[in-house]
Amino acid sequence: MVSVTNRDDLHKVFPLPSKSFQTDGIQDGVVIRFETFYLKIYDDRYKYAYNVQGYRYNKTNPVFEETVSVSNFRNFASQFTREDYLHGYHKHSCSSRNCMPCSRR
Repeated sequence: MVSVTNRDDLHKVFPLPSKSFQTDGIQDGVVIRFETFYLKIYDDRYKYAYNVQGYRYNKTNPVFEETVSVSNFRNFASQFTREDYLHGYHKHSCSSRNCMPCSRR
């Protein structure tokens, strides 16, 4: 069983093949690289959680930023089942039937 509290092992809970390495910037964290995207993961300073940023290669801004509780991280990681996952990523929270992303649910 992989301990999700250890950042060094976080890449092991993703279904896609990946490589991980420690960040060496301003904040301690880990980068998990997949074939078409990468994730930057840092400890949340106030909660027992991780701050996750998802990036496409050659893009400056993250596609998403989420705070994921440590206890829910395995479930969060399980959604990354396709290399093109971030290509169509759209976090949307409205419930209108006229909204295209919501009508596809």
